[in-house]
Parts: sequence; C-alpha cells; structure tokens
Amino acid sequence: MYILFNGNLEKPEIEISDSSQGLIQMGQLLPSISKDFKLYASKEKSEFYAENLEAVSMRLFPSRNGEELDLLTTFMANNELVFEGSKLAFNNLGISLLNFFSQTSKKGDHFHLDYIEGYSLLLAPTNCHLIFMCTG
Repeated sequence: MYILFNGNLEKPEIEISDSSQGLIQMGQLLPSISKDFKLYASKEKSEFYAENLEAVSMRLFPSRNGEELDLLTTFMANNELVFEGSKLAFNNLGISLLNFFSQTSKKGDHFHLDYIEGYSLLLAPTNCHLIFMCTG
C-alpha cells in the first residue's frame, strides 16, 4: 500500500493505492475493527504527488449521534492520514470500498472520497480530498 500526498496542507489531496486484493482486504478489515490501529505504507515515487505519508491511522470512537451522524473525521497528523470514527462509520467506508473494488478491478480504477456539504454520507467536514486507487 502507498499513501501519496500532494504536499499542500491547506488543500491536501491524498491517494491510498494498492492492488485490487489489498483494497478489498482493507474493505473487509474496516467493519471488524475493535481498537485503534495503523496500516503502514511503502514509499513510492510519483509524478503527481510530492510526498509519501507513513501510515493511515484508524482511531475508533463511540457512536456520537445515531446512524445519520456517524461520519468519519479525517485529517493529517505526524506524517500520517488519520481516520476517526465509530464502528458504524468504519463499516460504511468498508462497504463503500467493497462495493467499488473487486477481483476484476484494473490499474487506474479509483474511488473518490470527498466531503460535499449537505451530501456527504461518509465524511464529516474536511479539507482533505481522498482517492483510493487500484494499482493493478
């Protein structure tokens, strides 16, 4: 897995890239988390992204306000991408990944995860633009 970052802290664009199998495994892992953990990334040179992040950190929080408000919070800290949320929020992200990626996903297939005011079903307000990319 690679976590690439455009280097812009005001409008960060972050790409989490892996094989189709790696993205499927992430989708399967997210609904089952029961404690905080990190997924460490390999380094990758990219013509589009200036930097590599070291890991994605998953922080589990109790449900806040019922199903409709259980959204993931995402931000960068200590050269890591951080996701904070309830089990339901992580379950929703896992389902989204599993609904998008399959064994037949090809290099370049990608899923955008962005906050859109009034329409976001997964993310709390954030300035991060997130892309999950299949490497083949």
